Amino acid sequence: MSVALFVTMLLVAPDSHPLIQPVPDSILVVAGQDEEHEMAVVYRDGNQRTRKKVTGPYWSLEYDVPSDLARDAIIKHFVAESERLQGVIRREAGNRLTFTVMREDGGESWCRVWATDGNYTLEIVDEAPPGHAPFDESPQPSATIVFPRGEAELDDDAERVLDSIANWLEVNSKVRAVVRGHRGPLEDPALVERRASVVAIAIVDRGISEARLMTAEDASNQGFEVTVVASDP
Repeated sequence: MSVALFVTMLLVAPDSHPLIQPVPDSILVVAGQDEEHEMAVVYRDGNQRTRKKVTGPYWSLEYDVPSDLARDAIIKHFVAESERLQGVIRREAGNRLTFTVMREDGGESWCRVWATDGNYTLEIVDEAPPGHAPFDESPQPSATIVFPRGEAELDDDAERVLDSIANWLEVNSKVRAVVRGHRGPLEDPALVERRASVVAIAIVDRGISEARLMTAEDASNQGFEVTVVASDP
């Protein structure tokens, strides 16, 4: 990153991210913001250590805190912040913390904290929500239908995706499809089944036989969405 670009970022960057709140009485000493940035994150998925690159609007905020607040207290604040926002702790190791928060638009914010006594850096990437993409021409077509937080109602974009799914299944009349429901962190578990059911009914209403659809739940993959994947005949 060039010096000129970073200076520009300093001039426009606000004191904090609009969603993630800093430690009380934090003093902002360095702020950077970029419209598009790739950040590598390392976290645990079950028993496996996973590395992922996340891309989106980026925030880099460095703060001093009064009275040499200990790093453990700083980490504790952001653990509580994750809980407040119904987030998920992805990794906690000493003075480092990685957590994610689902936003109202269905996207996920990846947050990484590096803490020392009296100082910490907070990096955030606002990853975009999954799009309302129609079935493609890949060997195993799939589509994602995104719902608002806490809801199981279809919007106009979702209806267009459902049109594309039904059209594809009509042409490929021997293929079945799996309709898999998901829910966001701390959402009502019943939403998983309700969302999958709403999508399946909408596909049947478009002329596709109910016998060609299989509904399933996926508690391991959190999100405000339903995926529809073509399966074997």
